Amino acid sequence: MAMVNGRKASPPDVKAEAENTETKIHVAAADTASGHAEDLTAEEARQGHTGDHVRYILMISVAEIIIAFAIAYLFYFT
Repeated sequence: MAMVNGRKASPPDVKAEAENTETKIHVAAADTASGHAEDLTAEEARQGHTGDHVRYILMISVAEIIIAFAIAYLFYFT
């Protein structure tokens, strides 16, 4: 589990990590490719940024596809 400022990250801390890229996270040696422990920012540990409302775009797109398939089913099979 990720360490935030010397303590284990609890669920409220995980949300704070996503919003605060200045917080340092201690990554254990077993969790790194180099085999050395590192202190990384939340964004470096994720290897990317969050935001841009990607999850909402994905949910809306999936809902639209489900609706499109339902309409196609009703049009062709009823």
